[in-house]
Amino acid sequence: MQQNSLEDFSNILKKFRKEEDLTLDTLSKYLGVSDVYVSKLENGKRFPSKNILFWYVLFMDQSEMYDDIEQLLTIFSENKKISYEQLRTEYDEFVKKFQEEQKKHSSKIQKKRNQTDYE
Repeated sequence: MQQNSLEDFSNILKKFRKEEDLTLDTLSKYLGVSDVYVSKLENGKRFPSKNILFWYVLFMDQSEMYDDIEQLLTIFSENKKISYEQLRTEYDEFVKKFQEEQKKHSSKIQKKRNQTDYE
């Protein structure tokens, strides 16, 4: 990967965390990785897996950082030598699966609330 692309990638990740006022520790817990790993991503010492990228993008999507998301996906697709369209399709599938899981959990919580209301 070109140095500028890696630098841009890591700067976007760091910018997101700082704009959201997240500590390395907090973000690492959301992502399910260590704070050392997040620090390495932000300092251009590591490049994330697709799964970690998708979690970042999901969080960024909630913050409406659309231009940064497009830049991350573009840099990632160029680095991994996969088409942007393929990566975007995989991300959309990731989001759909995430939303389905959220609905399942919400449904379970609602059922438990309803049960306790009647006890």
